[in-house]
Amino acid sequence: MCRGEKPTGVLLVQHTPHEGPYALRTALEAAGLAVRVCRTWAGDPVPSAPAELAVLVVTG
Repeated sequence: MCRGEKPTGVLLVQHTPHEGPYALRTALEAAGLAVRVCRTWAGDPVPSAPAELAVLVVTG
């Protein structure tokens, strides 16, 4: 991300398999935000300092 640019990413941290992003992901992507799903239940690492994030969603 370049200086002066607004962050546009979304990180959705999903703790269990049955709590997916579903309609929330669809709405965020329709608004032009890039959504990354981090499935901690499956061993995905959580980013330590994601500067490009505009939104953090934590399920469960």
